[in-house]
Amino acid sequence: MSRSMIALRVAACGLLVFVSLIPCPAAAQQDYASLIEKAVHSASQGIGLKIRKLCEENLEDKSRILVVFNDNNNLNRSEQFVFEILRRQTLDTLEEAAYSTSVFDTARSAGFKGPRINTANVKSLQSIDLQGENDAILSATYSVRSGKRAIKYLLINDKQESFSEIAKLKAAPFKKIPAVPRSNQLVVTFCERMLGKTVGNGECWTLANEVLKVSKAHTPRPPDNYVFGQELQTVAAALPGDIMQFRAAKIGGATYGVPGQFDSQHTAIIRQVLGDGRFEIMHQNWGAAGKTVSITTLDLNLLDSGKVTIYRPVQKSR
Repeated sequence: MSRSMIALRVAACGLLVFVSLIPCPAAAQQDYASLIEKAVHSASQGIGLKIRKLCEENLEDKSRILVVFNDNNNLNRSEQFVFEILRRQTLDTLEEAAYSTSVFDTARSAGFKGPRINTANVKSLQSIDLQGENDAILSATYSVRSGKRAIKYLLINDKQESFSEIAKLKAAPFKKIPAVPRSNQLVVTFCERMLGKTVGNGECWTLANEVLKVSKAHTPRPPDNYVFGQELQTVAAALPGDIMQFRAAKIGGATYGVPGQFDSQHTAIIRQVLGDGRFEIMHQNWGAAGKTVSITTLDLNLLDSGKVTIYRPVQKSR
């Protein structure tokens, strides 16, 4: 159902309220997350076969595998999302091949008490004690160098024998993905560093204002104190680092703003675009986290009333 249809239905019930004027992503206009997922699936064709070949040639049928995914802090938000898709593909491939798996989501898994693991290094992986729970270790290390993407799989069986396979991703599919502006990247990086902390006076507006300062983007000025940059015309155009402004918005039973105040406001920063109108957002002065920066998920398809506007930070000219 489109946003305009929602507005008409509400008005027909005699409850005329502001409803987001941003239309839902049209079939012809894919959002950021959908474009990345499509690119990865196109670029990674054949990787599943490489994984199966690596395991089938060196493991017994139905082996139990500990899968370790490298926590690469050098990846930007887009590449982290690419790696997340590759992660799902890897686990799906192993499941389809009838292997049972357990996972270290990062090389710093809370369940591991040893030193930091270099998932591309055999000796480092061999330091993991399987303790009879697994028959093998499979590590996956994703890297991006000079625009070239690859994922290295390193397999160690119960005899401590190691085998590796490197799968390269095709470059062409990624050219269709819009670049995330540098100012947006700085916004996300700053917010992530402040998770669990209070920025300024702890108000939601303050977080957005401060991240714009840090990213050297234009900050709101009176009388438009809630205009954080260039207003986007569609939800599908949203990118990580864009800023959401809620006006008396009720979404999925939650009120974004002060309950009972029609013109109340709430501000949040998009951390990740999950696709189909869903987002991962960072904000403060919200929920149980109080005046500390926290992460929550948001589905704009559940918007009942109010207005949501998305802004793109505008870099200051040098």
